Amino acid sequence: MTLTYVLGIADTFAASVGQRGTSLAGYYQAAFQVAAIVSYSTFLSVALYPLLLRERSEKLMGEVLEFSLLFAIPMAAGAIALAPQILYLLSPAYVVSSTALEFLSLSSIVLLVSTVFDQTLTGRERADLDERERTRSILRSDLMFVPLANLTYSVVYIGVVFLLGSYVAGGAPAYQFATYWAVTQLTLSCVLVAVKARRLTGKVSLYLSRSLPLYVVSGIVMAIAVHYFGAAILPVGLETVSYGLRLALTVVLGAVLYFGVLVAVDHRVRSYARTLFKLVSSLTAGG
Repeated sequence: MTLTYVLGIADTFAASVGQRGTSLAGYYQAAFQVAAIVSYSTFLSVALYPLLLRERSEKLMGEVLEFSLLFAIPMAAGAIALAPQILYLLSPAYVVSSTALEFLSLSSIVLLVSTVFDQTLTGRERADLDERERTRSILRSDLMFVPLANLTYSVVYIGVVFLLGSYVAGGAPAYQFATYWAVTQLTLSCVLVAVKARRLTGKVSLYLSRSLPLYVVSGIVMAIAVHYFGAAILPVGLETVSYGLRLALTVVLGAVLYFGVLVAVDHRVRSYARTLFKLVSSLTAGG
């Protein structure tokens, strides 16, 4: 599992070796640093593994996945809608990586699903409890399948990125390089999730409430609104501090719109909001 992580963060190194330089990798990294924010919602799923160890509820995976997507969807939608404006704040030169940021935002959601699948597969596994044939049981179990699947993904991903770097050395534009790189990650991530979903088939059912489509619809509405609002108040050439403040305002308005719509139409989100309000109130009263 550690080797998988090391290979995953070595993609820039592989691309730079293939290209024999580091200049073009920066266009991808600019988009990746923004898209990585979307993946932070993965941390909302950390409770799944211990819960699965304690109880094997069929609804746990769906509930955790849905709760994580509640935050991942608006972040991805916002990154897609405001990709040029966000990258312009970093540097006008990075705006050409806007398409890469759009694909990487989607990839972050796919990898979030992959993480939830990992925790479900390993958390439900009981092969390590077999005292008689523990080693053989573990080798055939999901405790071995998950790291091997992730390792295979990382090896293939690094190899393709290296080849992309070699191709770019032949003269492809920087924005194409960043986009191809992002598409590679998204494609391989989808394949990885499909493999894990196939492994999950018959072991656990995916229970999702009717709230998830509302998250998607609210995210689309928010993305359209912030796209046009951002285009109106974020002109090219604006002073950096003023531009950053206006961009932050656009993000805040997008968040208010997204969660405001959900609070109005979805009872589950209203329940989350009431629970959060009670928690904050109790902490404030205790302080």
